[in-house]
Amino acid sequence: MRIVGLLAFMVLSTVMLATPTTAPAAGPCRNPTIKATGPFTSGTRGNDVILGTRGANTIWGNGGNDLICGAGGDDVLWGGNRHDKLYGGDGRDDVHGEDGVPAGDGNDVIYGGSNDDRLDGDEGDDRIFGDDGNDALAGDGGSNLLDGGPGNDNCGSSGDQTLENCE
Repeated sequence: MRIVGLLAFMVLSTVMLATPTTAPAAGPCRNPTIKATGPFTSGTRGNDVILGTRGANTIWGNGGNDLICGAGGDDVLWGGNRHDKLYGGDGRDDVHGEDGVPAGDGNDVIYGGSNDDRLDGDEGDDRIFGDDGNDALAGDGGSNLLDGGPGNDNCGSSGDQTLENCE
């Protein structure tokens, strides 16, 4: 009986220690072409689906039309000059990109690019900055700063909002 109990303890301890660091492939990054294995990950010149880890990641999309999911942790995501979609996930994320950028829950800082961007902070206290182009910014709850920057920008969301350079 004691040997069986000790074996069960050792197996459970081993399973608990072997928890994977890559976040579960949920949401839009279900079939990643690149999985982060450390704090820094880079995409290719082609179209990539990049999935971060549960920890903090810095991910560069590089060329192509990329889909980047930071997953958990405080992530820094960089799209590129193509049509990228970046999902920060949970944590305090710093997301830089073009076109559609939903950041996920947490207190996020989001920067649009020079094209027409769709920047969505989701839940949390977010700071969202558009750039050139006609941008659409949304904070979706929390206490948010939305600054559309130059261009004809549409800003709106729920919660306590500070709006600048918005139509």
